Amino acid sequence: MKWSDRDILKSIKSGREEGLIALYKSHRQEFTSWVAGTYQVDQNLAADAFQEAILAFRQNVAFDKYQPGSGSIKTYLFAIGKNWILTYLKRRKLGKYKAEEMAESVNDTPKQELSGRQLGIRDAVSKLTEPCLSIIRYFYYDGLPMEVIAQRLKYKNEKVVKSQKVRCMQKLRELAMVQLQK
Repeated sequence: MKWSDRDILKSIKSGREEGLIALYKSHRQEFTSWVAGTYQVDQNLAADAFQEAILAFRQNVAFDKYQPGSGSIKTYLFAIGKNWILTYLKRRKLGKYKAEEMAESVNDTPKQELSGRQLGIRDAVSKLTEPCLSIIRYFYYDGLPMEVIAQRLKYKNEKVVKSQKVRCMQKLRELAMVQLQK
């Protein structure tokens, strides 16, 4: 079945995953090839960017943040993925900052200087438990590849770490939403 943008949105809004799966399968290869070529990153990182884009898209649809008239789903999805990879590359380039230093600087910042969103995210991160805290720290702050994280945390392989990271990010988003609603 060929899925239209309307069908995909209807599927996601009704809580069914079929449309999201079809979207994933129809654009994954094109996206990962484009990102790997454009930003000179490996296929694993490109695949991570696409997976994050899919998750963000799903959440944006669920919270009515995606407006169907603003372009195709593919264009929107690629923009999310592109922004994710650019943010990742920027953080990796700024690798002189370690997670502990970043946490200290945020914790040392007076509360009145942080926005409500920043406070919510900081509180959500502080509620994360292991192994999520380490996975997120190693991947986003330290810029470590999945293979290295798997070795450090004694996982079977990088695919297990990727799956765990997806669950951890979902948990972080849920915690952040709770914190931001307070």
